[in-house]
Amino acid sequence: MKRIQWIGIVIVLGLMLAVVLVLVRPAAPTAPKVASPEQPVSTIEQPVALDDAMLTLTVSDFHGFLDGTGSVASQVSPMMSGAMIGTMLGAQLGDPQLAGIPAGKGFAVVMMSPTNIFAMVEVDEAALAAYTNAVAKKGLLSVYRDGVLVLGTTPSIVEQGADRVSAVRGVLLAKRSPTLRIALQPARLIAEYKTGIDGLLGSFSEKLEQSMQTAQGGAPEVPQGTFKILEAELRVLLSLAEQVQTTEVTLAPANGSLQIVEVDQAVPGSRLAALCAAPVVNRWSPKVPSGVCASGAFQLEACIPNSRALSVFINGEMEHLMDVMDLTGTPVKGWLDYMNRSLALYGGTVSESIFGGETGSLS
Repeated sequence: MKRIQWIGIVIVLGLMLAVVLVLVRPAAPTAPKVASPEQPVSTIEQPVALDDAMLTLTVSDFHGFLDGTGSVASQVSPMMSGAMIGTMLGAQLGDPQLAGIPAGKGFAVVMMSPTNIFAMVEVDEAALAAYTNAVAKKGLLSVYRDGVLVLGTTPSIVEQGADRVSAVRGVLLAKRSPTLRIALQPARLIAEYKTGIDGLLGSFSEKLEQSMQTAQGGAPEVPQGTFKILEAELRVLLSLAEQVQTTEVTLAPANGSLQIVEVDQAVPGSRLAALCAAPVVNRWSPKVPSGVCASGAFQLEACIPNSRALSVFINGEMEHLMDVMDLTGTPVKGWLDYMNRSLALYGGTVSESIFGGETGSLS
């Protein structure tokens, strides 16, 4: 049992560290990212989201996005050009050439709640009849307001959307780019369903074990404590999500490639916010490049700007986890002490090559 507890602690902390390093990027419009000597310094844009919306999906330059998507899709199927994709979509709207959506214009989908979702499409008034007829056949209601066709499933939802046309244009559609931008407010979403989530996690281990017993016709052949490990991993991810005010994922297809960028803005006063605001102490080291193992199938380079701040963050998360799951009898504190002493010696740069050299092994 003790070994399983140790393995669980390592998995949980490893998962936490991986999430922080790979997924969580603080939004700082004026502060540059830490760059390697070969990389130019760039800035991180603030996530763009409506304050009162749970989720938004925006394509502010629709035709530009179609062209970019076509340049990527055509590499898989030469027939799938931007024009072809546009024709397929336009046929569903009674406008095969999508001429009703002016160049440089786009659309947005807004979810206020899981049952309150509306869409806005910038449509030329001359093409309005074709679009309203097409969406009506699909069971959608619509209203035209200031050059924007608002779509919804009920009169109330459509009216709410119409009232937000100005806000959507001023926020989501203010900056034109041939990209798909998805913005989510995790902290608000979790707060909305906090009671249900807590109830689910409270009985997670027991229900999962019972379901596996039923499926296998008896006691599941898994090490003792495995279900608690899974619960701990979920609680770590939940804690991180609760500290993210806004997440924005941007998909930018262009010239045959697809760039995906994620930016997370921490909740003010949270442990994550303190980590993101920590000063840069460590820098990229040119002595530890993954290029040394250039034959690796997968190469990774990372830099932890502030090892001390990361230690404080992980300690805070583990203290929270220990309190929620009553892990006082486990050797977590000893492991954390070892991690803290190790990180204190860490210089910042991580370089890894997987399946490098000629042996095909992990290196």
